[in-house]
Amino acid sequence: MKSTTKKMFAFLLSVIMVLAMTVTAFAADEGTGTTKRTTANLNITRSENAPNATFKAYKVMSAKQVGEDLFTYTVEDAFKPFFENGANGYTLNGDNEILKDGKAVTGDGEWANTNNTTAADLAAKLEKFAIQAGITAMNVPANDLPIGYYVVSETATADKAQVSSKPVLVNLVKDVNITPKDSKTTLEKNILEGDAETPVKENTASVGDEIKYEVTTSIPTYAANVDKTKLVFKLTDTFTRLDYQKNLEIYVGDDGQKLEKDTDYKMTKETDREFVAELTADAILAYQGKTLTLKYTAKLAKDAVIGSEGNPNDIHLEYTNNPNQENYTGTLDDKVKTYTYGFKIRKVDKNNETKDMTGAKFGIYDSTGKELGIYTYGENGTIEKAEGLIISDVTGNYATITGLKEGSYTIKELQAPNGYSILENDVVVTIEDVKTADGKLSGKGKLTLTQGSTSSDAVVEVNQSAGTASVDLVVKIFNVKGISLPETGAKTAMYCLFGGAALIVLGGFYFGLEKLFSRKRQ
Repeated sequence: MKSTTKKMFAFLLSVIMVLAMTVTAFAADEGTGTTKRTTANLNITRSENAPNATFKAYKVMSAKQVGEDLFTYTVEDAFKPFFENGANGYTLNGDNEILKDGKAVTGDGEWANTNNTTAADLAAKLEKFAIQAGITAMNVPANDLPIGYYVVSETATADKAQVSSKPVLVNLVKDVNITPKDSKTTLEKNILEGDAETPVKENTASVGDEIKYEVTTSIPTYAANVDKTKLVFKLTDTFTRLDYQKNLEIYVGDDGQKLEKDTDYKMTKETDREFVAELTADAILAYQGKTLTLKYTAKLAKDAVIGSEGNPNDIHLEYTNNPNQENYTGTLDDKVKTYTYGFKIRKVDKNNETKDMTGAKFGIYDSTGKELGIYTYGENGTIEKAEGLIISDVTGNYATITGLKEGSYTIKELQAPNGYSILENDVVVTIEDVKTADGKLSGKGKLTLTQGSTSSDAVVEVNQSAGTASVDLVVKIFNVKGISLPETGAKTAMYCLFGGAALIVLGGFYFGLEKLFSRKRQ
């Protein structure tokens, strides 16, 4: 009996020892079955909109593996103030689960859930807190990061057209790959040319011409919890030697809804040479992701310059591209340019080209017949009077005319110099831009004589093959000696002719009667 009892006790003891050893083995093998995980890799697949973007990660909680797929979390000291007293809307429970309004929003299988509004709100607030508190971040992507709970945010897009991706929550307890989504904004300005309003980047115009402009841009998208005080969408247009007509209209979306001034946007500056239009924060949120179209006009001013410098019109956009960073705005720029041209006129004696004409008067007209300027030569062949929109210089013996677009122009002599004949034919010249190799405007004008004999009426001076970016294009107009009846006195001249003829007839009749009476008296 005693022997049996001893055997039984020995068997039970061996079973207990085996079980104890098994439990110990299980405890040693908890986790992966070999070793516990302490690090993981974080990879980032960059958006095609921002292939050179940079990122950083803030470690909010450290993790510890306690089972094959089980982890416990401990808040990092730097982030403990974030959860204290619910100041940021979030607290922690005894298990270090994050609570909002008393309900767990993260924990267990929900740690990596970043696709809901609460997760986006939490990520944005954690990033903002980290920046303000000066918490050190890690550059990512990176390998062998300590496992834990991170907030990953974009620090720079390396492309000022981009709006940084929104911060995301990452539960890094195994290798993770994330793909941030950058929003792209655009800015494009065009001149609407002709009746068809063809969009172009450059054109030619005469002084006083009204030029139509169109700007298209897009409002970025932002997180639902974005700080409205950080939202900026400001457009600044600068007119160089152009007079803005203060007629800005802004439309949004494909249906072209017109925005209301002072409600949707404010004109914080509006002068003849500049305007600043700023969308309100409410409008930015209401129309985010949509296209904006701006339309307005300006007139080419009298101080417009000729040549390759042109007369530019610049648009500048400042907008919020990363509302959670200290420097949270980006900029975009675009421009268009208007060119204008000019030439000089000199009136000389055909047989003595050094002699300038006194008393000559002529006018300049465009292809529609519109009068552009009237010039009168005074003593010594210098210009004493000039009237019109495009007069730029009347010094000396030349009439300098600037502010002309490409096209044909008629020079008409209205009054010949004393003792000279008025031109029988008008002089017509054509201004043409000498294009660059890629077909763009150069601002260099080429002047050709398209009507008026080069041997008798006029000649164009200066080598025209390459054009010129100055007013050194000269039309030299000849006058020849002779009797000339002013065009404006044509009827008077006709009356004089008829009167003279009548006097001759009457004189002949008188002498005939006198001769007849003389015979009768004899």
